[in-house]
Amino acid sequence: MYKTYYPTGQLEYEGAMENNKPAGAYKRYFENGKLKEEGKYSFGKLDGTTKIYYENGNLKMEETYERDKLVDVREYDEQGNSKPQKF
Repeated sequence: MYKTYYPTGQLEYEGAMENNKPAGAYKRYFENGKLKEEGKYSFGKLDGTTKIYYENGNLKMEETYERDKLVDVREYDEQGNSKPQKF
């Protein structure tokens, strides 16, 4: 498991590495410890749905990737309401 930390010692990122490339599920955190982003890598490329969160914990964005190519984006406001799609 590969991990990085903020200067405060708080966990910033955690995820597996394979042949020096990201592999499998990963998570990024805000400095306060709350989840900031979660997604998945396959063969070093983003694959599947990546979720990005506001600091209040509500979903900010869902991005769908196919082999590192962004194919869909859904955005939400800080209260969790869906925003009109631009993608």
